[in-house]
Amino acid sequence: MSAGDVAMQYFHIAPMNLPCSSAIMATYKGARDAQVQGTMHLRGGNAPNNECGAISAAKLVRPDLEDNLLNKFQEVAGSWKCADLRGDGKFGCANCLKLASQVLEDHGEVPIPAQNE
Repeated sequence: MSAGDVAMQYFHIAPMNLPCSSAIMATYKGARDAQVQGTMHLRGGNAPNNECGAISAAKLVRPDLEDNLLNKFQEVAGSWKCADLRGDGKFGCANCLKLASQVLEDHGEVPIPAQNE
């Protein structure tokens, strides 16, 4: 199962029902990690500079990948800002989760399957 698939299991799906930022954190730290709750405020464009919450959480998992994440989002989605990504409905939160997860996975991060929680 890809990291994006794991993230989607956490994202707005019962019983977890997590926002994008927390879904990324749960994917890599486990659903019970304190950082999952600590990233709730990053959702919906509330991250600094209106950054996508999935990117903000991915940067917490791997701070060294900030440039990779921002560049990949700019290349694939045309922006790294939540309002731009969600605004026209073309990219959306699910795709943001998958892309952020892909970058982390491509750099060696291993997802924690939701069924192990």
